Amino acid sequence: MPDIDDLEVVRELLTGKPPSQDVNDYVKGRLTAVMAAESHPAAGRPVRRSPRSRRAVAGMVAAGLTLATAAAAISVAVLAPRTSRPEVSGGRPGVVQLLAKIATVAGRQPAPHVRDSQFEYVKSLERDYVWSRAAGPGSGQTPWHIHLTRPYERQIWFSVSDLCRTGLLRQGATTVRVALPLGPPAHSDKPPCPNRGYLDEPTYRLLQSLPASPAALLHRIRAFDNAQAGHPLRGAQADAAAFSTISDLVGESIVPPVIGAALYRAVALIPGVRMVPDAVDALGRHGVGVILRAGTIWGPTEMIFDRKTLQLIGTFTTASHGRALPAAFTAIQARAFVNRPGQLPRR
Repeated sequence: MPDIDDLEVVRELLTGKPPSQDVNDYVKGRLTAVMAAESHPAAGRPVRRSPRSRRAVAGMVAAGLTLATAAAAISVAVLAPRTSRPEVSGGRPGVVQLLAKIATVAGRQPAPHVRDSQFEYVKSLERDYVWSRAAGPGSGQTPWHIHLTRPYERQIWFSVSDLCRTGLLRQGATTVRVALPLGPPAHSDKPPCPNRGYLDEPTYRLLQSLPASPAALLHRIRAFDNAQAGHPLRGAQADAAAFSTISDLVGESIVPPVIGAALYRAVALIPGVRMVPDAVDALGRHGVGVILRAGTIWGPTEMIFDRKTLQLIGTFTTASHGRALPAAFTAIQARAFVNRPGQLPRR
């Protein structure tokens, strides 16, 4: 495998030029390692997170994937060790202080009056990494090729009180009606209706019902992660799962101020949380990032905050939980409550 690391791969991809042979060889090697780890799991390998977040499910719908195809595509999303570390700093005191400030800002936001009949609206700009390979001569295959897509707009509308009500997703040139939830496997294949959702696809009403104590909230999240995994998670497994649940939860939802403050304070309770001094979202906006390192595992999502306002402005997500394979940049542009799917908020 070429003597380069993940950050060099990202920097080269962001130039918009075709990737070098070294980058292609590196990606091929990382994919091979991930596939091997999936086929021959090592003892104690951290659990794979269930890709059931609203973003994952709705994205599959927009792509026209069947559930069977989606399940097969997701099977390589493993918690693989990272071979190099991102530019992190601050240690525990620095990131704890940062998260305390972020929580204070979140808690001071005005609490909106929301009717059960309304819908949440979230608009974001996305850029995805596309990984592909073609069949070569004979039975061989060509090297893996990667490129960063052009930015595309994503808009989603979902009920504030009942996910059984039909919402709407506009992603790029695709518009589809979506009806969530699919429901966590630990609950049932056919979730009841009406439904306030789950921690990986919550409604505003579900978020309002969560405990405002950071410790109690983290306990609730860990219990949910255990149910998703089908067994109790320990140590680094539990920490990585909790961080992923929280980052998914705040990424594409409108969170009540008191719960938002509790969530960010709960993040500070997770061992291994680190600060990234210079993080970049899909719009190229620079901010400060929060990421997790649990043992040898890097979390799959980096939350990016505006340096001045300390509000969440975007995320950087990876296809493998070891951050070995960059997958997507997101820039959050708008969040609002509206009266019906397809309606845009007033400017």
